[in-house]
This record gives sequence, structure tokens and C-alpha cells, in this order.
Amino acid sequence: MMHFRNARPYFALVLLLAGPALPTCGQISKDVKTTVLSAQEVQNRFLEWVDEITVLGERTVRLTGDRDQVLKAMGAVALADEGAQAQQDDADRGRSNVTRLLKVRHASPEALERLLRFFGPVVYWDPTLQVLAMSGRQSDVNAAADALAELDAPEVMTAERDVVFDVHLVGGHFDEQDVRSLPPAVRGAVDTIRETFPFETYGLLESLTLRTTAGGDKASVTGHIQTEGLPTRYRFEVEIGDGHLIPERIRLRRLHLEFRSSHENTGFDESAISTKLTTSDGKTVVVGKAGIRGVADAVFLILTTRLG
Repeated sequence: MMHFRNARPYFALVLLLAGPALPTCGQISKDVKTTVLSAQEVQNRFLEWVDEITVLGERTVRLTGDRDQVLKAMGAVALADEGAQAQQDDADRGRSNVTRLLKVRHASPEALERLLRFFGPVVYWDPTLQVLAMSGRQSDVNAAADALAELDAPEVMTAERDVVFDVHLVGGHFDEQDVRSLPPAVRGAVDTIRETFPFETYGLLESLTLRTTAGGDKASVTGHIQTEGLPTRYRFEVEIGDGHLIPERIRLRRLHLEFRSSHENTGFDESAISTKLTTSDGKTVVVGKAGIRGVADAVFLILTTRLG
């Protein structure tokens, strides 16, 4: 009994009958068209099976011999052609196999490794390189890579994740002043505003840090800036707009800084900066400028936001 690969019988081979069998001295002729084997290969490999093999085309031959010879040769050619097709299929699958290395930035690599296997490729997590290696058919690897891109989104920060605000109040003076030097984090921000606000001297008036959580109540801090006259009182308030955060987008629903100073002759002066903005983890921004008499010619609010 003969078994055929993938249950494909050799009669899947296309047989072209040039017409009815031509019995000549007990002989018949059959035309056979192959799928993979060339006509020349058939002639070279199966010439001894029949009396004559005639090449009719690139993949077409005519087998001539007695009836048993021709029928056996037809079966042998079909089996050989089937085997060649199977080898070609295996080679094509091998050529279509690809390997990709993909970086995991946010999601759990162990969870991704288990999930991506459902798409078909072999998946391996390398903790040293922090990459997922995927190998398999191109279509399977591409599908897994698309899923990875969707699943490996920036981590969603819950309301329990702290947000830290470093607040710097920087004074601008038209003349030379003996002032406190600027910390490194603030110097870059001041350099960006020198051309627009060309004060002779920039100095640090006050620094404060405020920690809060997303989705909670507004957080605030109060204090005083000491001057030669009466101290100037300030109040800083901040409220985060989103209950869930990602590092690239931290939305501040309310950001408010107000000053109040008193003078013996003129009474109280008030000034404020109030706005809302969107910032990101580690970013330093110049929020605004206010004029405070007796403190500096201008006061700049510079804010750095950090996820704690």
C-alpha cells in the first residue's frame, strides 16, 4: 500500500492525454505534465522505465511503452513530483521564517512572553538585554509585533502615584544685585528667557517642594520672601486634572501663585500668576512672570514636575 504526503494522491498530477491510447505493437503513449519537476529531469530519471520519453515542453513529457510500463512510470513520476513539491514547500517555509528583537519598555515582559506565543512564534525574553526575541513565520511574527506595540503602552499611573513639584521663584533685576545663585536645574530655564527679559541680574528668591497625588484635592504651601522692608507673603496652589497619569502627559487643572506685600506708606500690594498647563515627568518650564514691588523688578515662577 502506498501512502501520499498530505493525503494528496499522485493523480493530483495533471495528465494530458494527447488523444486515445495509440496501441502500436502493444505500446501506448501518455502525455504527462508535472508541477515541479522539469521535463528534462523526468527524462533523465525515468528513461529506463519505458521504451521512450519525449520532451514536449518545459514540464510536459510523452511516455511510450507497453501498458504496464507506462502506468508504472506515470505513478513513479507523480510520486517524485509530489516529493519535489513537498521539499519546495519546506524550503519556502524556511525562507519565510524571520527573527525579530523587540524592546519592552512598559509592560511586564513575562506576561507578554506568555501572551505573544498564542500568535504562533517562538518567544524568548532576555532580561540582560531587556528584549523579546520572536522567531517564526513572517505573518506570525508580524502579528505578535503588532500586539506588542499595542500592549506595551506607557504604564498607567494610578491616583496613588505621587507627583512632586519643585517650585523656584527667580527674581529679575535691572541692575547688579548681590543675589543667591541659581541651582543647575533652573539655569537652563533662565537662559531661555534672557533674550526676552534682558535683566542684568537673575537670582533665586525662594525654593519649595510640594508633593501631592493625582485626582486628589488641591495642594498648597505658603511662605514669606524676606526683603529689606516688610516680608512678602506668597501662596502656591496646584491641582492635578487627571485621576490617571502617564509620564508623558501630566495635566494641571489649576496652578496658582499669589503674592501679598505690605508697605508702611502705601498699604498692601497683591500680584498673582494663575494658569493651567500640561507638562511631563522631569520637565522644567517657566510658568509665568509677575511684578512684586520691593522684592524684585520681576518674579518668574519656574516649575519642575517629577513622578515620585
